[in-house]
Amino acid sequence: MKLPSYLFQNDHGIYYFRVCFSKPVRLHLQKVEFRKSLRTRDKRTAAACSRAIKLHFDQLCQRDIYTMDWLETKFVLSKYVDEIIIKFQEDIMEYGTFGDHITNYPELSVEKEAAHYRNLLYKNEPVDIDSFPLLKQYTAKIVKECDLETDPDKQDRNTVQVAEMLKELKQNRIRLLEELYASTPSLFEQYKLQFEDDITESNPDNTLQLDAILKNLGRMGAGTTPHIKGNSQPNVTFRQLIDRFVDYKTIKKIWGSPKTVEQNKQRLDYLHEFFEYVKNQNDIPLIDFGPDDANQFEKYFQLLPKNRTKKYPNVTIQQLIKESLSGSIPLNERISDTTYNGYVDLLSGIFNFAMEPRQDYIKKNVFVDLKIKKVSTIKRTPFTANDLILFFSTDLFQKKDFKIKYSWRFWVPILMCYHGFRLEEVAQLQIKNITADDDINVIEIKEEYDNVTGSIITKVKNTSSERIVPIHNTVIRIGFLNYVKYLKDHGEYRLFPDLPNVSKSGKYKKAGAKVSRWFNEDDKKNYKYSYLTNCGINGDGKERKVLYSFRHTVQHLLNNHPDNIENDKIDRLFGHTIKAIGRKVYGGYDTPTLSKVVELINYPNSKLPWDINPDYNKIKFPWE
Repeated sequence: MKLPSYLFQNDHGIYYFRVCFSKPVRLHLQKVEFRKSLRTRDKRTAAACSRAIKLHFDQLCQRDIYTMDWLETKFVLSKYVDEIIIKFQEDIMEYGTFGDHITNYPELSVEKEAAHYRNLLYKNEPVDIDSFPLLKQYTAKIVKECDLETDPDKQDRNTVQVAEMLKELKQNRIRLLEELYASTPSLFEQYKLQFEDDITESNPDNTLQLDAILKNLGRMGAGTTPHIKGNSQPNVTFRQLIDRFVDYKTIKKIWGSPKTVEQNKQRLDYLHEFFEYVKNQNDIPLIDFGPDDANQFEKYFQLLPKNRTKKYPNVTIQQLIKESLSGSIPLNERISDTTYNGYVDLLSGIFNFAMEPRQDYIKKNVFVDLKIKKVSTIKRTPFTANDLILFFSTDLFQKKDFKIKYSWRFWVPILMCYHGFRLEEVAQLQIKNITADDDINVIEIKEEYDNVTGSIITKVKNTSSERIVPIHNTVIRIGFLNYVKYLKDHGEYRLFPDLPNVSKSGKYKKAGAKVSRWFNEDDKKNYKYSYLTNCGINGDGKERKVLYSFRHTVQHLLNNHPDNIENDKIDRLFGHTIKAIGRKVYGGYDTPTLSKVVELINYPNSKLPWDINPDYNKIKFPWE
């Protein structure tokens, strides 16, 4: 199957939707193209998804694109992509394969006759045209209307051509139904109603169906979807929009847990209270929102205090803003940049929801480009030699004192310490990711999706993160491959079975969250302290370090290694984008080359237990 121009496949087999803007749109948006991953390697699914997205794109270009800037356009298109992918995944989960429940939509009698007629011809069996009255009737009608040759010798040829035309007509109808269903369910339902009404009116005896289908295809278009005005309700208020937005998110389970739903409700109520003050009215019609309201939000919302319900439970928005302007609320008591940007996302999201075709309450979202650049975070510092001594001095590593279930407590730090992995890359590893390449044991970091459900199996930060990393000989010497064999023998498929990356509801979640909590996070209120605090690395008056510091430790070691390692080799090992075009485009480094770099990662000054204890391997692991 030839790929449409707006669909392409990257080097890793993932399909992307990509569309180049026309010159007028390009000049308006100051952008050349839009691209978005379809998160699938299945060609049929990608093709169907991309057709549906292309319908939305064409519709957007015809109607609204010149009223939006690039950020709005990107948001709307990305939202379409995400919604269509979710739709396809839901259909695959429910029906086994996309489209089967749609393409079973009633076949026309004349299409059945045409298919039977073609089959007989294909088998070289005798054909009696009188046995196909509908096909004969339509052939005569088309010959007459198109002024074709009526010579009896041409009758068979004309009938064959009509049968082929009906085959293409059916294919177009099915494609239209799939596209309508995937892209705009409301149009799909309307098409069904129009089709059924036309069939009933024009053909009560189920004989004359072709005219109705041709009329519908002409009305709807076999490859384009017309814009049908949505539920335009100029009197819808901001309060009503919030209620409908919450219902939508809850029904779709987009916000996940009830706790998250409740938190977002409270935040939306806070936004409503803010705009009640700004506009000095309770029931605010959506059509009353304009650019001035966005400016007011940008100017004053950042002045509000954090923990308002606890510290200022009975104080109005107006009073809070006045106190903040007067200095009564100090800067460090105001909401953080992150919190402010979170409210911006929620506000922009609800107004984008109001623009959707199914709502069509407003034509433009004025609450865009309101985010503020976060203050650059403090760069994590690497572990020192003394930090590593403290980290690996506990019974966890000295005596291999841990339960099999918690094997990640032992192996995750070691894998990060000798390879510079990201935490999530290690936590979500599967057994099949530990393989051999050029007779060298390696760990394969890659993104993978379930071919049936489309759900995430393993996820990476970006495209360049996918790589093959040789396993350090020290890690093998400690017993890592024996641990992998133990898991295989017990039928496990994840390297750390206790770290699932799928929630009970079937949604993707970070496998490393539990690891991060155990190693990094203190709960002083309940007198629970993290591993890094208990081992002495973190504490009062000390610079806080986290498990991710291992990645910085390895980076620092290789950057300052006396062998002057090439930056591109380090970037390849770490999953960063390679700068040199020659290696990036025409080929990178092979496994033996990277293995030499990995073996340079050593810590002779840190007295690690497996380096100083010659009998370390005699200490048994819990599974031995």
